[in-house]
Amino acid sequence: MAGAGRALLQFVAETGFDDLPKPVVEVARLAALDWWGVTVAGAAEPVARRLGEVLNEPPGPASVLGTARTASPVTAALLNGIAAHALDYDDVHLDLPGHLTAPILPGLVALAETRRLGGGPVLGAFALGAEVMCRVAQALAPGHYRAGWHATATLGRLGGAVAAARLLGLDADGLDRAVGLAAAQLGGIHESFGTMAKPFQVGRAAADALLAALAAAGGVTAPTGLLDQRGWASRLGPDWRPAALTERLGERWALAEIVFKRYPCCFATHATIQALLALAPRTAPATIEAVELRVSPTTLRVANQLDPTTGLGGKFSVTYCAATALARGRVAEADFADDAVREPHVRALAARVRVEPVASLDEMRAQAVIRLTDGSTREAWADLRAGAEPERLRIDLGQKFEVLVAPSLGRARTVALRGVLERLDDVDDLREPARLSAPAGG
Repeated sequence: MAGAGRALLQFVAETGFDDLPKPVVEVARLAALDWWGVTVAGAAEPVARRLGEVLNEPPGPASVLGTARTASPVTAALLNGIAAHALDYDDVHLDLPGHLTAPILPGLVALAETRRLGGGPVLGAFALGAEVMCRVAQALAPGHYRAGWHATATLGRLGGAVAAARLLGLDADGLDRAVGLAAAQLGGIHESFGTMAKPFQVGRAAADALLAALAAAGGVTAPTGLLDQRGWASRLGPDWRPAALTERLGERWALAEIVFKRYPCCFATHATIQALLALAPRTAPATIEAVELRVSPTTLRVANQLDPTTGLGGKFSVTYCAATALARGRVAEADFADDAVREPHVRALAARVRVEPVASLDEMRAQAVIRLTDGSTREAWADLRAGAEPERLRIDLGQKFEVLVAPSLGRARTVALRGVLERLDDVDDLREPARLSAPAGG
């Protein structure tokens, strides 16, 4: 009798774009728009530029978005994966916990551009790869992440490989080989957080995923049935609950719970930021005696750089993000320049922030208490799940896209690219948005 892992891969092999619920397609389209924006913007970041210089190879059939460069599909997936995660502004999913789109979509876009495939198949493959990535994460939760693995990179290889293999038209046996080839390349650690190695390991996941799918399609053999083997899973952490691979399969979709980022920093800081931004307009920094934060244990585990000296470190510092919200009344990309992180008045305020982990809280909730020099206190809660609409629907992704992309492509090209991406499932050839993603005249 086939196990849950095989049943999941069979479901992927038998599900086409037209079988997806309309809301899933709509969210997939939004995720592609958001990913494209952070990727074009991220291409200008030092980590993307430096890796681009290291990988000095001849032009190829796939675009390096945000630049005039082309490369082989695998190299394009690597560089676009790095760029997508360079700002730490890409979407997240709490099932992982980590980033969902960044390790999956780069390989699909490179593959589709090279083979002249349309947006519908890409979005369909993306939704199915995301499903596999999140379901494996649920099966491994919580031990995989707590063991120090960066699920975006480790499980992103699996989801990305399944997605690319599905786009290539592989059957369940082919998908199984792609999983085995992706598993042979697993890597990604928490110690990379706050350094260039974090987007690097996400880019590697995207490239390795595409390579695994291409290798599987090319007849390369691999261990099969891994998703039904407890021994393999035990190397990724102490937990393995295979029932999660098929629970409500085809009814509950991972993409329905994706979260788009409002701020360009670790998502575990976002609830804290929103709580403090609610208090900032009526709280002068000079009157603050102390700030007390109550956050999820995960926040203190991953956003734990309490005295950052670089912009990348600041993105993973809940104390710096809290101080920025209060001192500047905003949290924007400019606040993560190295010089901004080192500003004395912000550092002084960050030193007065104390953080308490609370087991009953997850990354979507936080409490902030400000103690003022006159002895009074001000308090705010933030719950990113609150409200009639999910958090992702309260973010204007079109505006976010234009703010991110216009500095690289110019206003006219940015608007044109946005228009194409907002109807991506109707686009017949991915070369159309790829061409618009290079600077005019580049």
